[in-house]
Amino acid sequence: MPSWTKDTALAELDRLTEQIGGLITGHVHSATHMQWKLVTIRFLEEVFDLASLYYQRFINIDWVYHGPMAVHVREVFVPGATEDRYNQPVYFKALEISLGILGAAREELTRRELEEVYEGKDTGPEASLIFRLINTRSCSLRR
Repeated sequence: MPSWTKDTALAELDRLTEQIGGLITGHVHSATHMQWKLVTIRFLEEVFDLASLYYQRFINIDWVYHGPMAVHVREVFVPGATEDRYNQPVYFKALEISLGILGAAREELTRRELEEVYEGKDTGPEASLIFRLINTRSCSLRR
């Protein structure tokens, strides 16, 4: 687990925010998008905790369209064309939401110290990880 300082966390937030510009030209669930998304989730978890507003909002972003789709005649024989047409606007909106979440996280981290932004219950990231591992193990033993 990386040891974050306020400066390294702010630098990482800047890096993740800058990468959004490159994701606009891509597609949802592309390799680049998935790598960025998972790195962002891990960062928010480590710096702000699972209970934080930033982490919770980010993991609940809808990246693809959910609902009925009307297939255009020209798209009938093009696999994935209809899904792409519906998913692309949702993907752009999700990137915009991500930009807002990361911007708000950066603003809070700029105003407060790293220890103050961590939402864990009187425990540091290491203790929260231990409890999470214990809970995961106990759940797998019940199955």
